Amino acid sequence: MTWKNIALALLPALAAGQDAIFTVPINLGGNPFEVPFLPGQTPSAATLDFVRARQLDVSEDVIGQIAEVVTDYIRADAALVDLYNANQAPSPKEETAPAAQEAPLFSIPVQISGQQFDFGFYAGDTGNSAIMRFLGQIGVTNEADQNALYPDLMALAEDGIRQYNEEQAAKNVAEAGPEPMFKVSITVGGVAKDVAHYEGQSADAEAQAFCEENGFSVDAIDQLRQCMEVVVGQMQETYAALQQRELQATEQEAGRAQEAEQVKEQRSVLFTLPVTVGGTERTLNFLSGTTPRESAATFCSENGLAEDPMLDQYLVALEDAIVKRIDELAAESMTTTNVPLFEIPVAIDGADQMLVYYETDTPQSR
Repeated sequence: MTWKNIALALLPALAAGQDAIFTVPINLGGNPFEVPFLPGQTPSAATLDFVRARQLDVSEDVIGQIAEVVTDYIRADAALVDLYNANQAPSPKEETAPAAQEAPLFSIPVQISGQQFDFGFYAGDTGNSAIMRFLGQIGVTNEADQNALYPDLMALAEDGIRQYNEEQAAKNVAEAGPEPMFKVSITVGGVAKDVAHYEGQSADAEAQAFCEENGFSVDAIDQLRQCMEVVVGQMQETYAALQQRELQATEQEAGRAQEAEQVKEQRSVLFTLPVTVGGTERTLNFLSGTTPRESAATFCSENGLAEDPMLDQYLVALEDAIVKRIDELAAESMTTTNVPLFEIPVAIDGADQMLVYYETDTPQSR
């Protein structure tokens, strides 16, 4: 699990040992530090929390040496001894703290007021328990400061637990191995047992393993061979039937696709409509042999609208537009102009006139 460094600048400052009952100064590699003591903590527990919270890369021997220095410092000061002894009642935080040798399931690096800390999660932790332990480790025991940090830490905790659970689930699936292609039920001593067959595995080997697991001695050749024949025979029959079904399904799917393509090729485009989808103009083709509803549905499917929550409204609008265009074309076909077949000059009241005879005329109409 990979985490980026997350900064929580919620406190004006996070002084070393804030709200601790006292602090012990130490020096590591020439750098001064303060080890905070919370109510009920022992020198070893305080040292371990200090090392964890600041992500110090030190060995267990060094942690033990630091704890000895801290212990000697307290013993040398009578006032600290009294204060230490007065605060040795167990606290809720200490009761939920993990064992010293336990490693966290995962940790999230966080930065609070410029200081780097390691927000660790252990087996059995909830978001709340991890947050309260972490705040105690870094010396934030004041309720107002805890409330200020709590929402952001809870968001990190929930996201971290979710990611950890997802990774563990994927790991469990990978470790479980592949699923069997099929299983064959065999009766052994009156009890039905399953023989699993995995893709790429030898049916003979799987059958032999089954026989051996169920007490068929390899020395008992006839008994083993008989069992092998039964198991392998059933496996081969089942596998052959499975392959046949898959082949038939593939052929049927290919046949349907070919038929659909042939029907599509045979259809001609009667007219097109411009349709704007997501700001881009697309073309709706109305094919012969289709209904307005079918053409509208095909257009939506081809243009990624099949799963759109507005699909029903799109279909109605497109269907109406197609029907309107069909009506317009029908009206246009009824108003085509007649073409004259011939003209005859005639004299009416001494004036010459042209008698025009159209394709749809009759002699009586002229």
